[in-house]
Amino acid sequence: MNESQYRNPRVFSSKKVSLTRVINTLRSNGISTDEDQAKKILNFLYLLAKTYSIIDSNKTSIP
Repeated sequence: MNESQYRNPRVFSSKKVSLTRVINTLRSNGISTDEDQAKKILNFLYLLAKTYSIIDSNKTSIP
């Protein structure tokens, strides 16, 4: 794999996880949610991933 791929992580511009998959995954772990709650959880996780990718890219740019 190319090292530049790790230095400049992609911004999560497209969401690839469906609400159905989120609901089923949470249900399999004993958490019951409706579609609105699943959407909020998914948006929060994408926000965390985006924030982590920004922090990670800042760490790798420091010599």
